[in-house]
Amino acid sequence: MLKVTAVLDLALRSGPRPPTRRPHEGFSSTHSRRLCMPEHHRMGTWSKSFQLVLLFIGLLLAGFHIEVSRGFNSSAAAHIKGWFTSEKMFRGIISGLRARGVSGAMVEIGVHHGRSFVVLVDELLPGEKALALDVFEDQEHNYDKSGHGSRIAFEANLRNVFADDQSRLQQIVIEQADSTKLTPMQLKRLTNGSEVMFFSVDGCHNVWCTKQDIQLAFASMHPQGVIAVDDYYNPRWPGVATGTNQFLTEHVADAAGFAYDRKKFYICKRNALSVMSELASAACGAANARCINHPSTAIGNTNLLQVYQDQKK
Repeated sequence: MLKVTAVLDLALRSGPRPPTRRPHEGFSSTHSRRLCMPEHHRMGTWSKSFQLVLLFIGLLLAGFHIEVSRGFNSSAAAHIKGWFTSEKMFRGIISGLRARGVSGAMVEIGVHHGRSFVVLVDELLPGEKALALDVFEDQEHNYDKSGHGSRIAFEANLRNVFADDQSRLQQIVIEQADSTKLTPMQLKRLTNGSEVMFFSVDGCHNVWCTKQDIQLAFASMHPQGVIAVDDYYNPRWPGVATGTNQFLTEHVADAAGFAYDRKKFYICKRNALSVMSELASAACGAANARCINHPSTAIGNTNLLQVYQDQKK
């Protein structure tokens, strides 16, 4: 996991740093089916700008090359089949949340063979859970036929990536289920009662499923949590953008998009929008990505950070 320095703590005026990890063993599994001004405002603007600069410097000093935990086998992770190109943004946003004292579960709907899920597991702190939701071989619930995951391959990849840190496996919960049929209460039981700090949505790609999955994620998330919706701009899956936009239109008072990259669209609680925008800007800069801040009147009247980054792993 990225090591956040004192500079970052000072910039964000956060609480104590995350504790070091403690060992556990094995991973748990269930078997059910399935971000020209008037004079009197200038001091505040300089203060925010200075804080953002310190955040950026802190992420750089933290080692955004990326430094992962010793038990994370990067080579094994790179060989997992999948289409994940947002690792630096994931880790940067999560690191920024940690610096603000945010903790909680990590959840992914549609884990396939685990390409992005292993990154979420690597970012866990002791006592936190990572929940994998997928239909796997229950293809009758794969409504749009957007991938055919294998639970056997998924579990094997987890063991390979964390072969030097078996304690990680104890923090993983696997639920073979149709995510559109889960309630927030059921999901909370699976995360051991924790709110979700980072929720990756990559399940069924039609309009209804996408909207349902985002609603589940939003109802389960930490007040300063993040939802990353996959394939928002993928022309093969227009239902993702439509479902996401429908959700944001219906929740314009309490939800907002704050950033997007080639594959992911990032959503947060509206009252956390300014914080998430700063974290995304800092993570983007530290990842050596080109970022453009532009207004979006079509999606909740918010500014969106567009991230251009090297897509090669």
